[in-house]
Amino acid sequence: MGQVFESDEEGMLNLNEIKNKLSLPESKKPSRWTNNYSKSFLESRNLVLKEIKHLGAGTTKYYAGDEEAIIGYAMFVSVEFYRQVIKAFVELRQGNLTKAAEIAADTMSEADAHYLKRQARIKGMVWSEACAYSGIYHANKCRDMLMDHPKFKYFEKSGNGKFFVTEDGEDIGYFYNRGNKFSSNTTLRVTPEGREWLRDNRDWFNNATESYINTPEGLH
Repeated sequence: MGQVFESDEEGMLNLNEIKNKLSLPESKKPSRWTNNYSKSFLESRNLVLKEIKHLGAGTTKYYAGDEEAIIGYAMFVSVEFYRQVIKAFVELRQGNLTKAAEIAADTMSEADAHYLKRQARIKGMVWSEACAYSGIYHANKCRDMLMDHPKFKYFEKSGNGKFFVTEDGEDIGYFYNRGNKFSSNTTLRVTPEGREWLRDNRDWFNNATESYINTPEGLH
């Protein structure tokens, strides 16, 4: 059965979740992926070992990867899975969200495929993914630049370090909060309208970010 996977606030996907939801064999666990590719991704931080702290006690460790690491992991799983992932990422890079969903839905049930295609049109992206989609470089520095801009009022940073969407950001339709904005688990999401706004103004965002990087604030 097909599954929909969501990235975290850093734009990374949980490889262990992918393995479990796709019912891959134990031999394809992320911890068993120990070839030169995985070692290289770990060194470059494209692949990282993260953990979830539980309210009671203990933690659950998992591997999270960006686009490059996901493609590498797909190669480790199977040729068919690798080809599907490559095709989907190519379409995403070109901004064809619906087409990417259609490719990913090829092996799904009809109901799941319909759900995924519908989600592709309405689902929000985390900030780093939205910037990559929109052709904006230095996503985090761009976000910091906007936070320091006196006229930007669409999102703010909470006391626990999480970014959340303000009422202005929600009203304009470019952003929304996934989860309660007062929760430590909230993530800022960019809507399709927000992504088009970023794409339409990407030259300004890139130029403004480059200028910001060279300021004392941007050097931190």
